[in-house]
Amino acid sequence: MEKFGILCIYEDVIAWKDEKKNKKEIPEGRRTHSKRFCDAIEYLINNEQSLRTFINNKNGVMHNNMTEQKFRPLDILRNSMLSNETVKGAENLALMYSFCQSCKLHGVNFEEYMKKVLAVMTMNMDKIIFEKNKNGTITGFKSHTISNEVLDELMPWNENFKK
Repeated sequence: MEKFGILCIYEDVIAWKDEKKNKKEIPEGRRTHSKRFCDAIEYLINNEQSLRTFINNKNGVMHNNMTEQKFRPLDILRNSMLSNETVKGAENLALMYSFCQSCKLHGVNFEEYMKKVLAVMTMNMDKIIFEKNKNGTITGFKSHTISNEVLDELMPWNENFKK
Protein backbone atom coordinates (compact mmCIF):
# COMPACT_ATOMS: atom_id res chain seq x y z
CA MET A 1 0.00 0.00 0.00
CA GLU A 2 1.45 3.37 -0.99
CA LYS A 3 1.40 6.36 1.32
CA PHE A 4 0.19 9.50 -0.39
CA GLY A 5 1.81 8.47 -3.66
CA ILE A 6 5.28 8.74 -2.16
CA LEU A 7 6.49 5.57 -3.81
CA CYS A 8 5.52 6.96 -7.23
CA ILE A 9 7.35 10.20 -6.51
CA TYR A 10 10.35 8.30 -5.22
CA GLU A 11 10.46 6.10 -8.34
CA ASP A 12 10.27 9.26 -10.50
CA VAL A 13 13.17 10.86 -8.61
CA ILE A 14 15.33 7.76 -9.02
CA ALA A 15 14.47 7.51 -12.72
CA TRP A 16 15.14 11.25 -13.23
CA LYS A 17 18.53 11.02 -11.54
CA ASP A 18 19.51 7.90 -13.49
CA GLU A 19 18.43 9.55 -16.74
CA LYS A 20 20.46 12.68 -16.02
CA LYS A 21 23.51 10.64 -15.03
CA ASN A 22 23.26 8.46 -18.16
CA LYS A 23 22.98 11.50 -20.44
CA LYS A 24 25.94 13.10 -18.63
CA GLU A 25 23.80 16.23 -18.12
CA ILE A 26 25.09 16.52 -14.58
CA PRO A 27 28.85 16.85 -14.80
CA GLU A 28 30.64 15.47 -11.77
CA GLY A 29 31.50 18.19 -9.29
CA ARG A 30 28.93 20.65 -10.70
CA ARG A 31 25.36 21.00 -9.71
CA THR A 32 22.38 22.46 -11.51
CA HIS A 33 20.18 22.79 -8.38
CA SER A 34 20.60 24.17 -4.89
CA LYS A 35 22.87 22.26 -2.52
CA ARG A 36 19.94 21.51 -0.21
CA PHE A 37 17.98 19.96 -3.09
CA CYS A 38 20.95 17.87 -4.18
CA ASP A 39 21.56 16.77 -0.58
CA ALA A 40 17.91 15.75 -0.25
CA ILE A 41 18.03 13.67 -3.44
CA GLU A 42 21.29 12.07 -2.32
CA TYR A 43 19.74 11.27 1.06
CA LEU A 44 16.77 9.59 -0.67
CA ILE A 45 19.05 7.52 -2.85
CA ASN A 46 21.39 6.51 -0.02
CA ASN A 47 18.45 5.43 2.16
CA GLU A 48 16.41 3.68 -0.50
CA GLN A 49 15.91 0.42 1.40
CA SER A 50 14.81 2.16 4.62
CA LEU A 51 12.44 4.41 2.71
CA ARG A 52 10.89 1.46 0.87
CA THR A 53 10.42 -0.38 4.17
CA PHE A 54 8.73 2.68 5.67
CA ILE A 55 6.46 3.20 2.65
CA ASN A 56 5.38 -0.45 2.58
CA ASN A 57 4.70 -0.60 6.33
CA LYS A 58 0.99 0.05 6.94
CA ASN A 59 1.62 1.14 10.54
CA GLY A 60 4.21 3.84 9.84
CA VAL A 61 3.26 7.50 10.04
CA MET A 62 4.66 10.44 8.08
CA HIS A 63 5.39 12.53 11.15
CA ASN A 64 6.10 12.20 14.85
CA ASN A 65 3.78 14.95 16.07
CA MET A 66 2.17 12.70 18.69
CA THR A 67 5.56 11.86 20.16
CA GLU A 68 6.65 15.50 20.14
CA GLN A 69 3.41 16.54 21.83
CA LYS A 70 4.03 13.99 24.61
CA PHE A 71 7.38 15.64 25.40
CA ARG A 72 6.17 19.26 25.09
CA PRO A 73 5.16 19.66 28.78
CA LEU A 74 8.56 18.31 29.84
CA ASP A 75 10.32 20.76 27.55
CA ILE A 76 8.28 23.70 28.88
CA LEU A 77 8.97 22.60 32.46
CA ARG A 78 12.69 22.18 31.70
CA ASN A 79 12.93 25.64 30.16
CA SER A 80 11.22 27.26 33.12
CA MET A 81 13.30 25.60 35.84
CA LEU A 82 16.37 27.25 37.28
CA SER A 83 19.66 25.34 37.18
CA ASN A 84 18.30 22.76 34.77
CA GLU A 85 21.77 22.33 33.24
CA THR A 86 23.27 20.84 36.41
CA VAL A 87 23.02 17.28 37.69
CA LYS A 88 20.98 18.49 40.67
CA GLY A 89 18.78 20.50 38.33
CA ALA A 90 18.19 17.42 36.17
CA GLU A 91 17.27 15.40 39.27
CA ASN A 92 14.83 18.12 40.35
CA LEU A 93 13.35 18.22 36.86
CA ALA A 94 12.84 14.44 36.88
CA LEU A 95 11.15 14.66 40.28
CA MET A 96 8.85 17.49 39.19
CA TYR A 97 7.96 15.73 35.97
CA SER A 98 7.23 12.54 37.90
CA PHE A 99 4.81 14.43 40.14
CA CYS A 100 3.26 16.14 37.12
CA GLN A 101 2.63 12.81 35.37
CA SER A 102 1.35 11.21 38.61
CA CYS A 103 -1.14 14.06 38.96
CA LYS A 104 -2.32 13.51 35.38
CA LEU A 105 -2.62 9.79 35.96
CA HIS A 106 -4.77 10.28 39.06
CA GLY A 107 -6.89 13.13 37.70
CA VAL A 108 -5.38 15.82 39.93
CA ASN A 109 -4.79 19.39 38.73
CA PHE A 110 -0.99 19.80 38.91
CA GLU A 111 -1.10 23.54 39.61
CA GLU A 112 -3.52 23.09 42.52
CA TYR A 113 -1.46 20.15 43.73
CA MET A 114 1.73 22.23 43.81
CA LYS A 115 -0.04 25.08 45.63
CA LYS A 116 -1.14 22.68 48.36
CA VAL A 117 2.30 21.02 48.61
CA LEU A 118 4.05 24.38 48.90
CA ALA A 119 1.53 25.58 51.51
CA VAL A 120 2.03 22.46 53.65
CA MET A 121 5.82 22.60 53.26
CA THR A 122 5.81 26.28 54.23
CA MET A 123 3.86 25.43 57.40
CA ASN A 124 6.49 22.76 58.20
CA MET A 125 9.64 24.78 57.39
CA ASP A 126 10.90 24.35 60.94
CA LYS A 127 10.99 20.57 60.37
CA ILE A 128 13.11 20.76 57.20
CA ILE A 129 16.91 20.88 57.36
CA PHE A 130 18.57 22.44 54.30
CA GLU A 131 22.12 22.30 53.00
CA LYS A 132 23.72 25.75 52.87
CA ASN A 133 26.91 27.11 51.38
CA LYS A 134 29.39 29.33 53.28
CA ASN A 135 27.27 32.41 52.44
CA GLY A 136 24.17 30.84 53.97
CA THR A 137 22.43 30.29 50.62
CA ILE A 138 20.29 27.17 50.51
CA THR A 139 21.88 24.70 48.08
CA GLY A 140 19.87 21.59 48.79
CA PHE A 141 17.86 19.49 51.14
CA LYS A 142 19.41 17.39 53.92
CA SER A 143 16.58 15.83 55.88
CA HIS A 144 13.22 16.47 57.49
CA THR A 145 11.13 15.43 60.46
CA ILE A 146 7.76 15.84 58.78
CA SER A 147 5.53 12.93 59.71
CA ASN A 148 4.76 10.24 57.15
CA GLU A 149 1.05 10.92 57.63
CA VAL A 150 1.49 14.50 56.40
CA LEU A 151 3.60 13.36 53.45
CA ASP A 152 1.12 10.59 52.56
CA GLU A 153 -1.65 13.19 52.49
CA LEU A 154 0.31 15.09 49.83
CA MET A 155 0.69 12.22 47.39
CA PRO A 156 -1.37 12.70 44.20
CA TRP A 157 -2.92 9.23 44.51
CA ASN A 158 -4.29 9.95 47.99
CA GLU A 159 -8.10 10.06 47.85
CA ASN A 160 -8.20 12.82 50.52
CA PHE A 161 -6.12 15.07 48.29
CA LYS A 162 -8.54 14.86 45.38
CA LYS A 163 -11.37 16.33 47.48
